[in-house]
Amino acid sequence: MQIDSDAYTDMYGRRLPIVTASLAVINLCTSANILMITMGGTKSHKIPFWELARGLIPRGHNVTFISAFPADFLLPGLEEITPAGLVFYVKNFTNWDLVGNRMKGEEPVPPLDMVRYGYEACDVLLSDTETKDFLYSRHRFDLLILDGAYPECALGFVHHFNAPFIYINTVGFYTGSISLGGNPTPYSVTPFLALSLTDNMNLYQRTKNTLWNIAANTMHSVMVST
Repeated sequence: MQIDSDAYTDMYGRRLPIVTASLAVINLCTSANILMITMGGTKSHKIPFWELARGLIPRGHNVTFISAFPADFLLPGLEEITPAGLVFYVKNFTNWDLVGNRMKGEEPVPPLDMVRYGYEACDVLLSDTETKDFLYSRHRFDLLILDGAYPECALGFVHHFNAPFIYINTVGFYTGSISLGGNPTPYSVTPFLALSLTDNMNLYQRTKNTLWNIAANTMHSVMVST
């Protein structure tokens, strides 16, 4: 049995546009509007989000990214939102030498500054005119991706857009986040993140570490509930 090559080519030539159109429709139906947010006080928090965007955009997803650090380069398909008030606040607040202080055995971040940053940065972000315009611009999102560092403020966006969310780990998760995830964080070997301690602590250091963790968790509960 012989097959006419012209008829064969013609048959599949007519089907190719249909297949192509079908694939295009499937791609549109499976693409999502994604909002990414980091409240991190250092620029390093942006790097995992950039890489995530590079993987999502070629797959047809629309990605919007809120942070305190203006874009250094253009990433096609990524819309970056950097509210001026938040940019100014973070630039003036987080003048930290985290690595240098840690190497000198000093506290990398003053504990009270760490607590103060969380609620002040949130207040600045939500009070900014650009943020308000964005919140009431009738955007719809299918997923929010939040930074595990200072995520409480970003959870307000989850409520506003009524969308599911996930965390990504841009730093070592805080002990509170680890505990909520069901992982044990005994204060005898898990140092408080703002203290210059290691997992090898003496009795005095363990006592100090326990008191700081209890105080931080208590303050966190009060701040979130109010």
